[in-house]
Amino acid sequence: MGSTMIPFTSDSCDGGCFHIASLNPNMGEWSVSVKILNCWSVSRGSGRELNMILGDEHFTQIEAVVRDELIDNYLSRLIIDEWVSIKNFDVSRVNSILRPVPHRFKIVFRSDTLVQSINMCSSRTYFNLTEFVSILSGIVNPNICVDVVGKIVNVRELVFVPSVEHSQGGYFELYFGLRDTDRVLSQEHRWRCTNVTGSTRIMLNPDLSITDEMLCWNPENDQVPIITRKENAME
Repeated sequence: MGSTMIPFTSDSCDGGCFHIASLNPNMGEWSVSVKILNCWSVSRGSGRELNMILGDEHFTQIEAVVRDELIDNYLSRLIIDEWVSIKNFDVSRVNSILRPVPHRFKIVFRSDTLVQSINMCSSRTYFNLTEFVSILSGIVNPNICVDVVGKIVNVRELVFVPSVEHSQGGYFELYFGLRDTDRVLSQEHRWRCTNVTGSTRIMLNPDLSITDEMLCWNPENDQVPIITRKENAME
């Protein structure tokens, strides 16, 4: 199946910075102004890799990668929820079937990549909330992460799962249900949400209008809304 490249035009950049939507491997020199939405480390064999989700002022998101040997050079400047300008980086195709964002390409840091803190370009929250009914009906692509918000219900016991592939000999699992304002309960269906490596970010009582709506809808102090970037996975 072929793919269509977003055409490059004079509208693809503002003040020398390109829009995330226009990034592709066909050019070698790029510059973007972005907000760091999430940042996590992933083990790769004997080394590790720093992964990020970046968003620009046009609400477009992209994955970014810092290789093991470069992490120490950039870690102190890569702070979640901060705005930065990034210059001199490569753009490569995302080969994994599972993607944290829909963008087909990712930013790859080089030894000459420049990162500088900048003033906030936008106050938008950058959450693209997905309705439970869309997930449960199978409309949403299960290989691309989504954002969901709901009330936490039926929290189960924390369970340790042994795994020889894990560096700590295993990992912990915590199961809970999420209910939306239409009373749709995620765990009662054949679909469930699971965390994706470190890309899942959980926020309690996020600063969103729907948070107030949920609290008013069922104002129980011991049950709080939750928002997180999650994968749709089949049980």
